[in-house]
Amino acid sequence: MAKFSEINPNTQKIWTRDQLFLAYTEEKKINQQRENGILTIDDYGNDFVSRCQIHSKEFNLAIQDLKNLFKVTKKLFA
Repeated sequence: MAKFSEINPNTQKIWTRDQLFLAYTEEKKINQQRENGILTIDDYGNDFVSRCQIHSKEFNLAIQDLKNLFKVTKKLFA
């Protein structure tokens, strides 16, 4: 099983299980307080920014994988 490696923005260290559970319960409380579960424009904006960050990270990782593949292939046929 892979080790969890996401950084907690508050501590700048890898999340611990207790920190994750605390963040989960806090987010759950916030979600329950929303009236009728209706999301605000700010919620959509925050979600959009988060998704863009995720896609950017995944795109950069894919580019890095392609660069590594090119280097290995170049060594094999050089």
